[in-house]
Amino acid sequence: MKFSAGKTCESATAARHTFVVLAYQDSPYLEECLQSLVAQTVKSGIIITTSTPSEFITSLADKYGLNLIINPMRTNATDDMKFAFRQVETDYFTYAHQDDIYHPDYLKYMLKMTQSYPDFQIVFSDYYELKKGKVRSWSLLLLIKRLILMPFYLFDHSLSSPSSKKRLLALGDPICYPTLIINKSRLEQTQFDFLSLESLSDWYLLTELSQYPGSFVFCPKKLLYRRLHNASRTIELVNTRDYYNRVLKMFSKYWPRWIAVLLAKLFSLTNFLNKE
Repeated sequence: MKFSAGKTCESATAARHTFVVLAYQDSPYLEECLQSLVAQTVKSGIIITTSTPSEFITSLADKYGLNLIINPMRTNATDDMKFAFRQVETDYFTYAHQDDIYHPDYLKYMLKMTQSYPDFQIVFSDYYELKKGKVRSWSLLLLIKRLILMPFYLFDHSLSSPSSKKRLLALGDPICYPTLIINKSRLEQTQFDFLSLESLSDWYLLTELSQYPGSFVFCPKKLLYRRLHNASRTIELVNTRDYYNRVLKMFSKYWPRWIAVLLAKLFSLTNFLNKE
């Protein structure tokens, strides 16, 4: 892939950002993720948090000279996210998922967007899918997400009104969570309470965030390789009745019951087909 050249972000801006790597058990993809963060053309802080400490994770932290912080009281994945949030000391941060790979210019382009839209709550980007070692620029899920995003970001990269942000999320969550740069002060305004929905916690959190002042900013460049594999927790949940019930609960926040049921069935089917 090719990206046009851009000006390097000021070091002061990069110093306001931290990558928070959420390490869980001994993932074979963790080192590749860390390598992509260390190789960023614009440098920022990187920390690793985990509630499943092991020699494997410790050795990788030591290898790349990264601070490893252990959560001693884990009950679920959301607790891990909350713990990681409390470790961030910078203004902005990214939850780096251990399975994913970040483009070398991810931070350069994303920080430029934070400078252009200083009222931002989140900045997110487009992305590739990575399946069995092959990069996919298009899939059914990517197509649907891009079609949802298109009318909202056709003329501007920023979406600021609560009603517009809510409409963006009404047909499902088109935002790839691992791409987010989050404005920590904006997130602190919310209840930050999304324990009940597990794999849909991202969608729930963005729904809560949409009610508050600030912008959802979109960078249309593909800056992440999102790995799809059958061992991921999301893939495990897609085919369960519990997953459908969570999806239905989310759509019911936006639509009458009969529409919510229809959208929930379509949403679940799309995610099932996309894992193939």
